[in-house]
Amino acid sequence: MRPRGPQLYDDGMCIAYRTTPVDGEPAELWLLKESLRDEPDFVAMFADGCTFLARFALASLARVAELEEGSAVLVAQPWVALASLLRAGGVPPGLAVTVLRDLARDLARLPSDVALRSLSPRSLAIAVTGRPRILNPALARFADRLTTSQPGIIKGPLRYISPEVASGERAGAASDVFSAGLVLHELLCGRHPVEDARNDIDALMRLRAAELPTLASRRPDLPVALTSAIDRMLAREPGDRPAPGELADWLEARLPAYLWPGDRVLVEIKALAPEAVEAAIVYGF
Repeated sequence: MRPRGPQLYDDGMCIAYRTTPVDGEPAELWLLKESLRDEPDFVAMFADGCTFLARFALASLARVAELEEGSAVLVAQPWVALASLLRAGGVPPGLAVTVLRDLARDLARLPSDVALRSLSPRSLAIAVTGRPRILNPALARFADRLTTSQPGIIKGPLRYISPEVASGERAGAASDVFSAGLVLHELLCGRHPVEDARNDIDALMRLRAAELPTLASRRPDLPVALTSAIDRMLAREPGDRPAPGELADWLEARLPAYLWPGDRVLVEIKALAPEAVEAAIVYGF
């Protein structure tokens, strides 16, 4: 096993460390937590995720360089989690539009029966190239696996799940669109749509019913094309949400001035989270 460098990420299931480069490229060592290595369901989730990474060569995913049971070495550029950018009032709309367009383009390449377990400000990042990055190799939710390991047990960040997953139904591409909509709403407002929920049960019930404030009601200064796109992403019924490819085309057609090149994205995230960006670059090389 490669040596462990600085810890980069801990989602409760996996821990990521910087490790020695692979053929001169920055690399990360991902480990399933010791307490979960005797749990078949979590071991299978980790294996599924690594299979997913190897199967779909998407720009927002890391590349698997080495794989053992419960561990993987991934080749990936240094990154900053979207959670580092959250602040009152939200981020510049150009940053959000660019991240959403690039993420939607990648999601459009996935089969409709494959969904991701974890889309949240902690599990979505921006690489120093300016591209979005989906973290956590244990992320695939394949069609032949249930959304729950036991009745009533939901896999994934509770406040970033779609109404169908909250109801115990099987996830699909539309579930990813809803989760991404929640993340972008929060990124643009600095507040989660159900941040005022009394507890997790209240949040779950509101997500199940899609009882959410519109983005325009919180950010009336934003372009209508952007607020309407994100509000459509947060529709109650999966069929009422835009497909990822449709969403990317909509943004390119309606908001071309808000689509930034990678170097502009990096400048903006440096302004929002200079220490996080500096740490990412230092740890990456």
